Amino acid sequence: MSKILERKEQRGDKTFFKFIPATGYKRICDDEDKKVIRCKVASFGTRDSDHDILIKGCFSKSIQERGASSSTNRKLAFLWQHDMRDPIGLPLKWEELEDGLYAEVQLSNFDAVPNAKRTWYQLEDGTLNQFSIGFQYIWDKMEYDENLDAFIVKEVKLWEASVVTQGANEFTEFMGEVSKNFDGFEESLKSMDKETLNKIKQIVEAQLAEPGDHSLQSSMFADCIKYYTN
Repeated sequence: MSKILERKEQRGDKTFFKFIPATGYKRICDDEDKKVIRCKVASFGTRDSDHDILIKGCFSKSIQERGASSSTNRKLAFLWQHDMRDPIGLPLKWEELEDGLYAEVQLSNFDAVPNAKRTWYQLEDGTLNQFSIGFQYIWDKMEYDENLDAFIVKEVKLWEASVVTQGANEFTEFMGEVSKNFDGFEESLKSMDKETLNKIKQIVEAQLAEPGDHSLQSSMFADCIKYYTN
């Protein structure tokens, strides 16, 4: 079995997450009634912990179909902690440059959306220091390079970018493992601290909020996590 088919069999069509330090962040408008940030949300050309190398152009179709200037009502979102129920700003622009994907976002009214205010100030003081994207692989738009031991990702289906306190890769990998053994899932939850449980809960709920079909097992995961976080 090829590396790509093996990975496809393991991961399927779930939503995955990649994170990046917020070193590409800056404020570009600080008017009283308008707060706009520019942030790098994904990097090109470097192998990440998943052995993926995203290349320039992999987001172009998503930007064309769901970017800020598209006509769809299902535009790419900018979220708080991958929570589809908590958009914190209006993306004004998505742009692929040589080094990665950038977003310009007008944050929502601070009084109406408290997490937009948190984002504005906590990015500045470093409390929030990472961005992350939520996406799905397009399996026939990927190649495996044996010399690099890496998957060359030519296209993904991008859904959103988020400001996060901790990158979601490790939790996504955890969810991939427990999906193979639901019987042991509850025991795993019992050993976790509350903060970790809440992060996993956010990821599962974000996945279930995405368009498309969701397995009964995914819903059972969500119900089980909800029980242990309430």
